[in-house]
Amino acid sequence: EVVGDAGIFFDPVDIDAIVQSIIEIVENTCCRKDLSAKTLARAPQLTSRRSTELTKAHLERLYES
Repeated sequence: EVVGDAGIFFDPVDIDAIVQSIIEIVENTCCRKDLSAKTLARAPQLTSRRSTELTKAHLERLYES
């Protein structure tokens, strides 16, 4: 998963869960700062080269199946 622990997960079809997640980020300063720090720490791992490598590996596995 790209987000790892640098985000909040929710059911994408559950409107209430989406709203609660947004409220959590807006109202909870500690949560917001924590997620921001984790995002900045995670960013160097998410290069376009790495994305290309992961996509290629996934497509190769699909092709071999």
